[in-house]
Amino acid sequence: MAAEAKSDWTAADIPDMTGKVAVVTGSNIGLGLEIIKRLAEHNATTIMAIRTVSKGDKAREDVLKEIGADKKIEIMPVDVSSLESVKKFADEFNSKYDRLDVLMENAGIMALETRKESVDGYEMQLATNHLGHFRLTNELMPLLKKTKGSRVVAQSSSANWYGSFDWDNLNATKKYDPWVQYCMTKLCNVFFAKELNARVKAAGLEQPTAYSAHPGLVVGQLQEQGKQGFFEKLLYMFTTPMAGTYETGARPALFACTSPAATPGAFFGPTGWVPIARDLGGKYPGEVAANQLSLDAAMRKKLWEESEKLTKAEFKI
Repeated sequence: MAAEAKSDWTAADIPDMTGKVAVVTGSNIGLGLEIIKRLAEHNATTIMAIRTVSKGDKAREDVLKEIGADKKIEIMPVDVSSLESVKKFADEFNSKYDRLDVLMENAGIMALETRKESVDGYEMQLATNHLGHFRLTNELMPLLKKTKGSRVVAQSSSANWYGSFDWDNLNATKKYDPWVQYCMTKLCNVFFAKELNARVKAAGLEQPTAYSAHPGLVVGQLQEQGKQGFFEKLLYMFTTPMAGTYETGARPALFACTSPAATPGAFFGPTGWVPIARDLGGKYPGEVAANQLSLDAAMRKKLWEESEKLTKAEFKI
């Protein structure tokens, strides 16, 4: 049973993580870098799982200057949109470490204006936001199962609320809409965390527990990648002054990664609400409602099976 959550939880409430190991994908910039910083600050051995090592070197140097040169931050290359790269990363990690306490699946892209494909032939948002992390968790599952109290956290978005599934067009080969595809992949994150948690529990295992989270509106590099039409520019112009920071945006994921009060299988985000935007609210994290489709066990099972087919590997729990 989860402990009672604080109503004003911040990164200062992260417990000491000495001896623990955390992997954070997409962590050389933005929310991922903030998550790495706070986990390392609390003495976790942190792995920046990133695509471009040279960018990570500078980010790592800056973080260590801020939190102390004695903190443990390692860089390991991975392109989560590539199944081969994911497998290579996992093999290397499994050979170097004998535990994995936190797998923070943060890497993501948003609303690419034109359809692009991964090296495996999958639509890039689907490959990056969901399939790569699905396969990565599968490859790291043996370590996660044997590490007491281990957690898997999927970084979703408030966009999951608007997501749905066209099962004949998951790969967006018939029709591509940047925002429809983004919302669908962010719903995949919620589905995956909830279904993984259910399957682990059904197998009689104590870990890993799984969670999903969203940062609220944080305007940064993710928006720069996405479609910037008239509507998007107008929206960001009005909402940016009320947006959160990387510090506040990282809190829901950090809460899910570390807090004894985090309920397994739950979805976390900024608490509170204001009329103009559903994901603009309080700066403290708490459990919030996800898309109601995530309660449909049969639909979660279908996505799981489709994901196994697309990643070409049975997910062994």
